[in-house]
Amino acid sequence: MADERANNLRLVPPPDEVRRLTEALSLPDSIGDFIRERAAALGEKRAWHFFADGDEITYAGLDRETDRIAAGLLEKGLAGPGDHVGIMLPNRVEWPLTWLALMKLGAVVVPINIGYTAREVGYILDNADVSAVVLGEEHLPILAAVEGPRPDSARTIVVGAAPEGFAAWADLRAAAPAGPFAPPVEIAADRLATIQYTSGTTGFPKGVMLDHRYWLIGSQNAIAEARFLGIERTLLCHAFHYMAGQHFLLAGLHLGAELAIAPRLSIRNWMVWAREHRAQFGLVTGPLLNQAPTPEDGENEIKMLVLSYGFTAERHDEIERRFGCHVRNVYGMTENMMALYVPIHAPTASLGPGAVGILAPYREVRIVDEKGEDVPDGAPGEIVSRGPGHTQGYYKNAEATATALRGGWMHSGDRGLREADGWHQFLGRMKDVIRRSSENISAIEVESVLVAMDGIERAACVAVPDDKRGEEVKAYLVLKAGFTPETVPPATVLAHCEANLAAFKIPRFLTYREELPTTASDKVEKHKLVAETKDLRAGSYDRETDAWI
Repeated sequence: MADERANNLRLVPPPDEVRRLTEALSLPDSIGDFIRERAAALGEKRAWHFFADGDEITYAGLDRETDRIAAGLLEKGLAGPGDHVGIMLPNRVEWPLTWLALMKLGAVVVPINIGYTAREVGYILDNADVSAVVLGEEHLPILAAVEGPRPDSARTIVVGAAPEGFAAWADLRAAAPAGPFAPPVEIAADRLATIQYTSGTTGFPKGVMLDHRYWLIGSQNAIAEARFLGIERTLLCHAFHYMAGQHFLLAGLHLGAELAIAPRLSIRNWMVWAREHRAQFGLVTGPLLNQAPTPEDGENEIKMLVLSYGFTAERHDEIERRFGCHVRNVYGMTENMMALYVPIHAPTASLGPGAVGILAPYREVRIVDEKGEDVPDGAPGEIVSRGPGHTQGYYKNAEATATALRGGWMHSGDRGLREADGWHQFLGRMKDVIRRSSENISAIEVESVLVAMDGIERAACVAVPDDKRGEEVKAYLVLKAGFTPETVPPATVLAHCEANLAAFKIPRFLTYREELPTTASDKVEKHKLVAETKDLRAGSYDRETDAWI
């Protein structure tokens, strides 16, 4: 496995050359043009298979099918250029077929989380001005319960059994005129493609406006190094309503690979599926890599994994040795897709919980203070970025757009720093900072120390208001299978913290949980933890009194 990793290092050019070669690539103007180019180049090579359902398609077949669906939508008057169309489906073949067809049509896709309640669905339908929606028959009761504006039954396209008066997705093909589909309008790179609702930290999410250029550049960046590794097969497990699902769908098609597409993200089954489908590339989460080791871990064909969750350098090296592949962090958000990444040539010693590396192709990044002025290297500040393929702003939210897009730079709301050699560190959300006795504490730093401890699967730190110190640190802990609060008691946790953190950073309050609330992107929803109780101290262990409250 070490030889395989060494060979991969020989195949990938140095970072400066990767950037130059990536930015020199000729990208089509639209996602529809991209699909047509892929079909012409790869023909009847298999593009994907949904292994749970048995649905598969070739690159040429993908072009033909999306032509027919686009033509059917237009012919039946269900969608046209500029229309906002919601998609509320699980990971099944109709999701990407509909998404790509709407891209060819010049419509705007509004992905909807299948776990949303009627209240949440209603907000998005109204806020995004959705005129038609594609959803599974199992979600019709949710739509019926929506209070407020929603598409009428004639413009509700049902995958599965469509009740009388509703449109049936299966009828779209039959309605399509024969021959290739010709878009009724010119689709330029800056044409709005999707309105992607962010997970948000408080209240309802914002609709991030993303154009065709955003998706094509972002997905190309995702495989900037992987494309040199001869990757033929990828594994995609993220939900399509989350931007990573769409992102890595296009990334796999950029590679000309065969995508094995899972019905859902499963931490337990990810490596089983990777072995079964001989995957060589994929996007993973920290909890997946934190699973207990098995004798089969090294029995895979993976060459590279992309990770948006950091570990200590020692833990990173352990994971790479365990799975026999390169694991590299990236930094990005819905608004900029990918701004920073850790190159494959980076030494393990440079990796850590917040290591996010160097500039991605097409990207410029600065670290600024509250006034938007650059801070010195090594000093923390806000991460701002610019370059082709950023968001156009927030739909119907001029105030949020003006706040985020200032002076040509996208303000992330994330804290980071740049070192003198151009290496970047992610320090956490700017609102994810706990201020204790005038000291700023990065929640992500404390969390990374906690999860490095044997027995802790996941940790989330929040601020507890305190009259004496302003704020105290509270840590929510999820233990790994086989561990209990008795085997990982507060005294053991705090001893570990004392050995790894400055005294002012050590959590005062601890509480154990079976699970933490998370978004579709696997981010802990800390605002939900805070909202659970009026007194965040209640039910916690208090380090100062050595007692449970």
